[in-house]
Amino acid sequence: MLQGGMSDVEVAAKLGVKRDTIYRLKKRMSFTSSAQKSATRSISFRLSEDEFRAFASLAIECGCKSNAEFARVLSRSATGFIEVSREKADELEEIRYELNKIGTNINQIAWAANSKKIELVASQWSDIRQLKTDIGSLRTYLAAVVAETRRRGTRLWRKSEYGHE
Repeated sequence: MLQGGMSDVEVAAKLGVKRDTIYRLKKRMSFTSSAQKSATRSISFRLSEDEFRAFASLAIECGCKSNAEFARVLSRSATGFIEVSREKADELEEIRYELNKIGTNINQIAWAANSKKIELVASQWSDIRQLKTDIGSLRTYLAAVVAETRRRGTRLWRKSEYGHE
């Protein structure tokens, strides 16, 4: 039924079991539907011994768990996907978090000035407004980059000349 395209919920209802039961069975059996199988294509190529050693060495250096993963990284990078290691993606997320905190501090300064708890001169108000604008733009951009890395670059790919969106 799953290979025929039925959802977990539909199969569970038809068999009179909970959806979680179907999910656990799929996970235990490493099941992939025919739709999932047809969504990808396999390629192969040959390398000389020297090329293969260099390829394998770079794969290890990049932290890839397999040659296939490294081949995907190379292909995706060459065609416009954003390829960021999990560590770098985590660093970007930390930077985004810090920017949120800085933005909060700027808002607190503006609130204190507006409620007359502190005095700001005109140039300081101008700086505060500019900071709020710049940090807001940077935070929005960084959030989009972090989200894109989590999607493994698919949205960017579809907008590229290769993706034909």
